[in-house]
Amino acid sequence: MLAEMAKNDPRAVQEFLDRYSDLVKFLARRSIGFRFNFNSADVDDAVQDACIAVWRAASRFDPRLGSEKAFVAMVVRRRLIDRQRRRASRISTQAFEVDPEDRGASREAFIDQALDLSTSAVLSGIDPQHRALLEMRVVHGQSNRQIAKITGMKPNKVRTTIDRTLAQLREKLDPDSAAA
Repeated sequence: MLAEMAKNDPRAVQEFLDRYSDLVKFLARRSIGFRFNFNSADVDDAVQDACIAVWRAASRFDPRLGSEKAFVAMVVRRRLIDRQRRRASRISTQAFEVDPEDRGASREAFIDQALDLSTSAVLSGIDPQHRALLEMRVVHGQSNRQIAKITGMKPNKVRTTIDRTLAQLREKLDPDSAAA
């Protein structure tokens, strides 16, 4: 099928989509990393990029080196990694105006400001599980206790993980202030 796809056969492209679209979507969702809620537009863009990458690479497929499925997964995975790296290179380095060490209202303002700044790019290097906890807390307004009930974690562990994730975000956005 990949050999025909390399020759721009529309039937081969349709066969590729029929056969591997679930695999590509799975890898894209995993790459974007939202376990509880993901941005479907980002996933769709990643799937489209990945499918185009496979189409361009189809002529390089050698069945002696591995299966079609392994080749497709490798090309898709590499494309998704490239996509993440491009996004990470565009991260804003502007410092937050709010002191994140202040508790209470300024802490919530810090979280709001963090999520307003190119969220997908800023969060690309953060562990997907930690990102999901932060999203549940900030976007969905759930308490530590509610998040703990959903995830099976202890409330103190939820709080600690969210605090550490915020510290990672601070360091990622402004490495100079994190060292101070």
